[in-house]
Amino acid sequence: MFKRFTAIKGEFSKFTSKEKIFIFCMMALGFLISLEYSITRPASNGIFITNLSTRLFPLVWLCTVPVNLFFIHTYNRFLSKLGCLKMFLTFTFSIISLNFLTGLLVVRVPYLIFIQFILKDIYILFMFKQMWSLIHATIPKERAKYIYGIIFGMGGIGSIFGSTIPSFLSVGLGAEKLFFFSAPIYLLAAFFYWKAYLKSSFQHEPDLIEKPFKNISTKELFQSVKKSKYLVGILSLVIFMQLAISLTDYQFNQYLELNISGKDLRTQYCGRLFGLTNIITSCFQFFGGYMLIHLIGLKRNHLLVPMLLLLNTVTFFLFPTFAMISFSLVAIKSVDHSLFGISREMLYVPLSTDEKFKAKAVIDIFAYRTARSFASFFIFILQGMAFAKIMPIVNIGLIVIFIAWLFTVVKLFKQKQVESII
Repeated sequence: MFKRFTAIKGEFSKFTSKEKIFIFCMMALGFLISLEYSITRPASNGIFITNLSTRLFPLVWLCTVPVNLFFIHTYNRFLSKLGCLKMFLTFTFSIISLNFLTGLLVVRVPYLIFIQFILKDIYILFMFKQMWSLIHATIPKERAKYIYGIIFGMGGIGSIFGSTIPSFLSVGLGAEKLFFFSAPIYLLAAFFYWKAYLKSSFQHEPDLIEKPFKNISTKELFQSVKKSKYLVGILSLVIFMQLAISLTDYQFNQYLELNISGKDLRTQYCGRLFGLTNIITSCFQFFGGYMLIHLIGLKRNHLLVPMLLLLNTVTFFLFPTFAMISFSLVAIKSVDHSLFGISREMLYVPLSTDEKFKAKAVIDIFAYRTARSFASFFIFILQGMAFAKIMPIVNIGLIVIFIAWLFTVVKLFKQKQVESII
């Protein structure tokens, strides 16, 4: 273990001062984006259940699909015109405005949380996409294995700090007041992105950001992914994970609505549960991700994720309690943002800059939220049934997803692109 940390330290000593500043800014940016989301997400969840109930979760996931497509189309259309810096600043001030208005008006306009709930999961993906696109184009792939885990880890630490605020302040302050934290956090995030941009490859080679999207329609972006078996494989893994998260999330919120009453208490419970999730995630990001990828290899790491989640689902199937579904949610969220997240980013390493931008625009943005629409249809069909019958059927659906996931990983690692990163 000590030798590995010595090797990492030696690797960092090879970076130039400009590269070190860039990495520090990206670490700070990951910290701040995660910090803000960990504050506002529990508030959004608690207020949504109180104002609209869990029965509207499938509907809000379905509405995410056209909104997602609109944002992808708009992002694709204006990225080459604005450039990545102006695009990031546009998103920043849009997020600040959205959350400020939500905090100010949601008590008088309860249905406003429906709009905020849709947009919160879209904007977090776009912010991380822009951060990672800058990283992918600046950090050489030979050093990616060391840097990715550390940047993910800083995001985890930000999430831990962020989750303490709803955990201890939501009852006394009021859940809706938590949305006001977005403004100072994202203003600071914009500063670090600007500093990183000045040290990035985009500053000296603007075509890295503009060329991949010039004269490319949204349809062509989807076609570029469809033509590659390798990218279709990555897309499938993302869809499987998001389907599993959606179904587990629905199960958790059903139990949450039945067992805890009041938006502030629900926000508090979610904040503490997500805080535990973030602590576990950070441990994996700083130690588990690096160790597993280097000790057992990338392929075995990708196989390990669905195997662990399959075991978790079977356990909940046998012991269907609020405590067990809370544990299940912690497990799948922790894995998604650590082991799965790091190993998924590694799959992008052998791609060209052009392929990375196209793939991440479709896979990391569209697929992440569109996958929930499939879960929504499944839940809509089941909602006419009794609660006691829905949960076992959802568990069976999860088991099928994890088995299909395992077969997809085996097939994906037969592609030649993986050879350079195994």
